[in-house]
Formats: sequence, C-alpha cells, structure tokens
Amino acid sequence: MRRGNVVVVLLAAALVAGCGGSSGGAGSNGIDKLAADKALDKVKAATATVKSVHVKGEISQAGNTIGLDVHVSDGAGEGNLTVGGGTVELRLVDGEAYLRGDEAALTSFGASQTQVAATANKWLKSAATGGQFQSFTTFLDLSTLFDSLLKPNGTIKAGTTTTLNGQQAYTLIDTASDGGTLYIALTGKALPLRVAKAGSSGGHVDFLDYDADVSVQAPEGAIDISQLG
Repeated sequence: MRRGNVVVVLLAAALVAGCGGSSGGAGSNGIDKLAADKALDKVKAATATVKSVHVKGEISQAGNTIGLDVHVSDGAGEGNLTVGGGTVELRLVDGEAYLRGDEAALTSFGASQTQVAATANKWLKSAATGGQFQSFTTFLDLSTLFDSLLKPNGTIKAGTTTTLNGQQAYTLIDTASDGGTLYIALTGKALPLRVAKAGSSGGHVDFLDYDADVSVQAPEGAIDISQLG
C-alpha cells in the first residue's frame, strides 16, 4: 500500500503551505507588533511549551479532500483520517505506529483487492521511525507536527487582527501560490488557532484543546506489516 503515502504527503503539504499585522488591543501578547519573521519565531517558541493539542479540519489538495481529527502529544497520538469516502484510524505509542483502514480508505490509497481483503478493518503496526507508516506520524507527534506547520513555502507577510471562534487572533500569510494563512492567538501564548489554505476550496484545520490529557493505548492483536510481504 505504498501509494498511501501520496495521500499523506498531500495533507502534509497542505498543512506546511498554510503558514499563517496591524495593531492589537488591550491584553495583546505583542505578536502584532513584530515583523512577520519575528512573529513566526514567537509562535515557534510558544509551541515548544505545548504538551498536547487537538487538530481537526478538512483540507482539499490536488482534487483530494482529506479530513483530519487527531489528539497529539509528545511521542503519542491518536485519531482519524477520512479520505476517499473511507476512514483510517491512527495511533502512535511507545515508538510504534498503528493503522486500521476500512475498504474504501485502503482502496483510495491504491491497495489491491488482495491487500484490501487481507488488511481491511484490521490493526497493522510498523516502527514509528523508518517504518512504512512514518508519513502518518507527522500528524501524531507534537514536535514533528509543529516543525512541519511552521515552515512556509514562500515569503511570509503580516496580515491583520481578526476574531476566530470568539477569540482575538492575528494572521501571518504565506505569499506562495499554494500558501495560506496562519491564525495565531493574540492574547495569552501566541499559539496557532487555524491554518487556512489559499483559495475558497482549500479548507482549513483548527488547533483546539491545548494541553489537555492525551492517553493512547496500543491496540491488541495488531499485525506487523513487515510480516505481510
């Protein structure tokens, strides 16, 4: 199922591309006063203090619409990808990556009928680093997620202040043709609130529930994918 990486890379590109001033009001954390590159540095410093985050949304890229709903901490995470009308469950725990996809999702990854019959709705496992599921762990490990998120494709520029889901926010804009906007909390820590892809159909993902407890258990009976040939 190597073509599964294609879908994951598309989503990774969508997140990475979305690097996302004017003046702030009372209680501003000051990010709106900084040059764009310094503002991004401030966001990176803020994310380095985070213990966990809930990432949820939908991104369209190259004709594919990919849904993401994961809870991520340092070295552990779990959640779902939706793609091709199907769902993939993901877990990362104790250095192992686990994946369970339904028939529709595996077929969208390019799996053969034989592969689908053998693996659909079964937990598979692989080493988190260097294994066949390594691309998926981009969305399940906290430091990897933010390292990817905060690398713009083009030059970043200051945006404006706004309100997002009732919270004051400040934006940074990636000026690349496939860029987007990063919404950042204007009060408290300068943490990402949303990444929005450029274009009306690009979609967005939100960053919620910072520092909530994330407890991940390895699924029982998972099949080591290296044993499947």
